[in-house]
Amino acid sequence: MFVTGITGVTNSVIFWHFHNFFYSFSAFWIFRQFWMVTMNLNAAYRVICIGRSILNAGRNNA
Repeated sequence: MFVTGITGVTNSVIFWHFHNFFYSFSAFWIFRQFWMVTMNLNAAYRVICIGRSILNAGRNNA
């Protein structure tokens, strides 16, 4: 009885940890994908702004 109780608790703890790990891993992966997209958009926006300012400076100097 005692041994089966310990085994059951151990199994449920392992199962619970595995589920938690799986969910947190999925959440982390989704967050990472979102973060990568956001960073790429930010970089593209920055490049566009820099390009615009360079074009404007060139127009102003000409």
